[in-house]
Amino acid sequence: CASATSAGQLILPEPLKLLPLCTLGLIKNSLLLDGLSADERSFLFSYVTSMPVYVSMSFICPRLFSLGDLPNEALIPDHEGRILLPPTSTLSSQSINPAGLYLLDDSRFLIIYIGEECQRPVLEEIFEFAKSNDGRLQGITGVRRYDDPTHLSSRILTLISQLRKNRPNFLGLQFISRQGQTAARSY
Repeated sequence: CASATSAGQLILPEPLKLLPLCTLGLIKNSLLLDGLSADERSFLFSYVTSMPVYVSMSFICPRLFSLGDLPNEALIPDHEGRILLPPTSTLSSQSINPAGLYLLDDSRFLIIYIGEECQRPVLEEIFEFAKSNDGRLQGITGVRRYDDPTHLSSRILTLISQLRKNRPNFLGLQFISRQGQTAARSY
């Protein structure tokens, strides 16, 4: 308790200070949206009631990681093998750069969002693409693997594995791109 408070001031316990944030997150969550089928809603209720507390926070308030401007020390194992996760961005349209790459963790899926102005050579260096019979690139099939742990592709794979590591369920990976046509695939 605080010692220098007036008699009429309300003192909140630490867990209650996050209640407004959690309430706003739940209001925007797919669990409470109109238009869900009965099957989807019952699955989500079952999912929520069985998830651990540490998973429920990212379900209520998803985490957004900017992959284009990772700090130098983030996602590279240190001499003790520990891996530092990058800082999260706010979930708003102002934090999305049209030329950026982002990873969203909502505790059900990992979604890589590719901005509409992201350069094609950068994408070809980071991601693997399916090719049509005439050799044109069609869609993303996965993230390229490199031996260099400092390469952006390797750091993205490290982030994905770290987010999947302590979860009770497997987080599927989806790609969403606004380049030309919307291409979303799950892996």
